[in-house]
Amino acid sequence: SWFLRPMLDLEVLNERLDIVSTTISEQ
Repeated sequence: SWFLRPMLDLEVLNERLDIVSTTISEQ
């Protein structure tokens, strides 16, 4: 599972980036 960890982190990062980008574009 050690090689799956970075993939999960990337998914979480992508989700946070999406949230940040949407909040920025809304302003």
